[in-house]
Amino acid sequence: TDAQIQVEIDNMKLKADGTSPAFLSSRMLTPNIDDDVQLQIQITHAIEAMFQTCGGDVFSTGAHSVVDCITKFESALAAARKAGHKYAQWTCNHYLEGLYTTNGQTDASIVSLEECLRLSDDSADKAYAYKGLGNRRLEAMDYQSALGFFEQAKCIAEGADMDRKYACLSEIGICLRMLGDCERAVE
Repeated sequence: TDAQIQVEIDNMKLKADGTSPAFLSSRMLTPNIDDDVQLQIQITHAIEAMFQTCGGDVFSTGAHSVVDCITKFESALAAARKAGHKYAQWTCNHYLEGLYTTNGQTDASIVSLEECLRLSDDSADKAYAYKGLGNRRLEAMDYQSALGFFEQAKCIAEGADMDRKYACLSEIGICLRMLGDCERAVE
């Protein structure tokens, strides 16, 4: 009902102290999510459930709670797709990628990362997705593919003067070493 929705909105506003999951999710979902309050509430609940079940260490939850969180985010993702909100879709895929990885669902994690790549034009979002795709390929010991993804992330990071965590230098070195190019790996 409208009264319940208003209570949810008021609760989110009360928690907007800069540290609560509700505030973080509402900040992440702007600018175009504000006009769909139901979707905002659904995603906020999924994020809060994830934080509550894991005590702050987002991806170290038990299998049961990970599955519950995946279910909530998949539901929110379906609503975001239906509403046509790209950044809400990106947000859900961003969290699902980590949850799927934690739950051993590598293929689903890759699909979520590919969706993150497709849904955003932001440099940091793209670097994050390429690095994640590289990590999934590295875990599968597909060093050539991993190298390509890590190099993409590095190019974006260097072009945008971004945080070094996206430069992927150590990951590139590992791939090169495993591919037998020890001289470049040392560089």
